[in-house]
Amino acid sequence: MTRIKIAHPPFPNSTATHFQPTPYNSGTQIAAKRKTVSMYRNYILTTLRHLFRNKVYSFINIAGLSLGLAAAMLILLFVKDELSYDQFHTKKAQMYHIVRRMSNPDGSKFAEDGYTGLLQGPRFTANIPAIKGYVRIVNNYQDIRRENNIQSQQILRVDSNFLTVFSFPLLQGDPATALSQPHTLVITEDMARRELTLPLHPRMTASDVERVVEALSAALAAEYPMGAVA
Repeated sequence: MTRIKIAHPPFPNSTATHFQPTPYNSGTQIAAKRKTVSMYRNYILTTLRHLFRNKVYSFINIAGLSLGLAAAMLILLFVKDELSYDQFHTKKAQMYHIVRRMSNPDGSKFAEDGYTGLLQGPRFTANIPAIKGYVRIVNNYQDIRRENNIQSQQILRVDSNFLTVFSFPLLQGDPATALSQPHTLVITEDMARRELTLPLHPRMTASDVERVVEALSAALAAEYPMGAVA
């Protein structure tokens, strides 16, 4: 004998029912908004009462939170600046800075800095095939005279390939030849506006203790990009 099991319908009644949405009631919506505003207003009033009731405790908490946030922001800005300087150079992945480390007679480290002599670049390049080139930079001050105006200016003495290794933008001049001749200068746009009369190629006199030479401005450099080490 075969038995057939009939499933029950999903709804208690077999007849279909129609859903009728509740008509829009503007009064209900306005009352809900007023209730929400009143709720936030009560929260704010309760918070203010608590703060003024415990003034010392509230001041300590707010001041500590403010100092903590300010310190965290300063640390983040410092780390961002340390990790982002000189990142605009196109050959940054191939550039290395020689560091000088000085030690005591017992072998302990005495000091460490980025100053080296003038012979390391040529000697290292001649003896280490992996080194393709070098740039030497000497930072000092020199008297610059333009007509009757004499001022002591901070200058960088560099090798002729300085502008081809580093990606400092030029407004005028060719990076490959701007420093190819002795006694040529690359001046910034700001210095040109303050000291010189454009167009470019004004002659200037550079003097130090030993000699006086006539220098020719061969290129005009744009201002340092953000994150550049001057």
